[in-house]
Amino acid sequence: MRTVTGLLGTLFVLALTAPVNAETTIGAFGGVNLATLHEAPSEQGLAFSTKGLPEAGAVVDVTLGRRLSLRLEPMFLQKGSGISVNLFGTPSTATLRLSYLELPALLSLTLGAGPVRPYVMAGPTVGYLMSAKGTNDATGKETDVLKQYKRTDFGVSFGGGVRVPAGGAVVFVEGRYSMGLTNLPKDTGSAPGLTLKNRGVQVGLGVSFRLGHH
Repeated sequence: MRTVTGLLGTLFVLALTAPVNAETTIGAFGGVNLATLHEAPSEQGLAFSTKGLPEAGAVVDVTLGRRLSLRLEPMFLQKGSGISVNLFGTPSTATLRLSYLELPALLSLTLGAGPVRPYVMAGPTVGYLMSAKGTNDATGKETDVLKQYKRTDFGVSFGGGVRVPAGGAVVFVEGRYSMGLTNLPKDTGSAPGLTLKNRGVQVGLGVSFRLGHH
């Protein structure tokens, strides 16, 4: 956790000390988070499945070098999972939705030199849990489970995308894999060796506009 916090601080320092003539783009995006939960060790009779959940946010991209930039993507997104429980031969399913305000701070490396610019990116993330809802799929009954989970989730994210010029704007499509590092439950006293962490494949489409030029 300290490592992730230190990386976030380093990336913000890089943004603040970028050259005054650095190119900056800002924009917005939306997409889907193909979210699930990773449990270790796995429990018999309990399984987690992927859920497509929404994400939306802003993007600020600050040039640090000819191909390197700092990409900040403050966003709202939902994490969680489908949950299947089979107790004594009786199966039941539920959906857990964890709503976060999250800040990925990613170093982005642009590839190629043409108008269509692919890029790769990686870096730490920090999220604040705003709400947590569990829904029984059979009855539709919703339960507030916020008190059961830690409010802060640290993680790492890596992936890539492509930028395409569109008049005075740039359209981008990107995807990345996000891996939570925080053990989510507050109380692990009954199962001290159990960990439950967020996982997700995030796919987004957005548009950005250039504010500065070299």
